[in-house]
Amino acid sequence: PIPFESSQTSVPKRADFLLVKSWAALLGTLISFAPLVHAAETTYWVGEAHESLDPKPSEFNEVYLGGYGIYTFSRGPMESIHDSIYARSLAIRDASSPSTLIMTVIDAVGISNRTITDIQDAFKKKFPSFQGTLLISATHTHSAPDLQGLYGWVPSAYLERLKDKTVTSMARAYTQQQSAWLYAARGAAIASNRRGWGYTDDELTVLQAISTSEPHPVIATLVNFAAHLPHDPPGKRLVPQREQYQIPTCQSAGCA
Repeated sequence: PIPFESSQTSVPKRADFLLVKSWAALLGTLISFAPLVHAAETTYWVGEAHESLDPKPSEFNEVYLGGYGIYTFSRGPMESIHDSIYARSLAIRDASSPSTLIMTVIDAVGISNRTITDIQDAFKKKFPSFQGTLLISATHTHSAPDLQGLYGWVPSAYLERLKDKTVTSMARAYTQQQSAWLYAARGAAIASNRRGWGYTDDELTVLQAISTSEPHPVIATLVNFAAHLPHDPPGKRLVPQREQYQIPTCQSAGCA
């Protein structure tokens, strides 16, 4: 089990990871769990890969961050890189099925449907026999390049390279799958509603893939949190896990 680190007493200090026993549980409500002692009953094939999406220094004066305000009139283009940004992909396949789920998360405030379609089409062209589902989302960080033209324009050269790098992360995750067990946990995290509404979704769900081969290293961890994280650099709250435990981590967040 991996502890939830927080100074708030209302947040669970640790979550017991339970084995995902069915594909429906993984894609749906994550309610079908089994104790750790039955970990050998269900096996998956899992692959993880990530590619840097950092703009080149020569592109700094053309790239606008997806933050608040109209950057073309207020703050101007980006000036430097504080934290690197990535396209992170996780490929999962039930050992008894030919169908693969590839989940890719891009550090960006948002992605247009055209860009998503271009990425999916490029991957399918690379793997014409692929069977499965391609899910592509954004972390909604406001500290990464704007890919939609909402805060400035989108340099075509950077956007095309981002598509290529994203497809590369998906391809590497797909081709580097290894036998794994899947574990999941669900708990509450710190969240508040800035509009004063009576309901706040504070659910935090974690999915972790562990290699079935000795010494059973962690292949990847997927964290899903429903809250809007406007001020954090990409994946800032996951840095301790990535660096301290050397665990490839992918974050999926909501926006409201």
